[in-house]
Amino acid sequence: MATIIIGAILLVATVDLGILGAAARFSILGNENKAQSNALAQSCIQQASAQLLIDGSYRGGLTTTVPFGYCYVFPFVVDVPTAGSVTLRVQAVVNQAVTNLVVVKNYNAIHISPLPQSAPIISPLPASIETGSIIEVPTLP
Repeated sequence: MATIIIGAILLVATVDLGILGAAARFSILGNENKAQSNALAQSCIQQASAQLLIDGSYRGGLTTTVPFGYCYVFPFVVDVPTAGSVTLRVQAVVNQAVTNLVVVKNYNAIHISPLPQSAPIISPLPASIETGSIIEVPTLP
């Protein structure tokens, strides 16, 4: 009888440790996906800034697909939060890990052509964002 009880305890302990190990592996995988998603979003901001520098009429609204995920550059918002600024919003997805980034740049420091008119604002942006800073936001429209 004692052998059965000890065997059952060992079996439960083994199954419990196996479940904990699997959970730890998935947690690490989720962290890696989030880090890759963040890196992809950062690179999309850099790509959108470079494209705006090359072509002053570029206004975003494009998706970049890579083997491990994709990144969407939302249409730019001009003159928000201040006149002469352009707000870049991107969303990157890698294996269901999502990163939403917002950056405000001085338009005249990016490109020398005149500032075009903006489309109406779809949703309010965070009030605390400063020009040149990149912040992660929970959702984008």
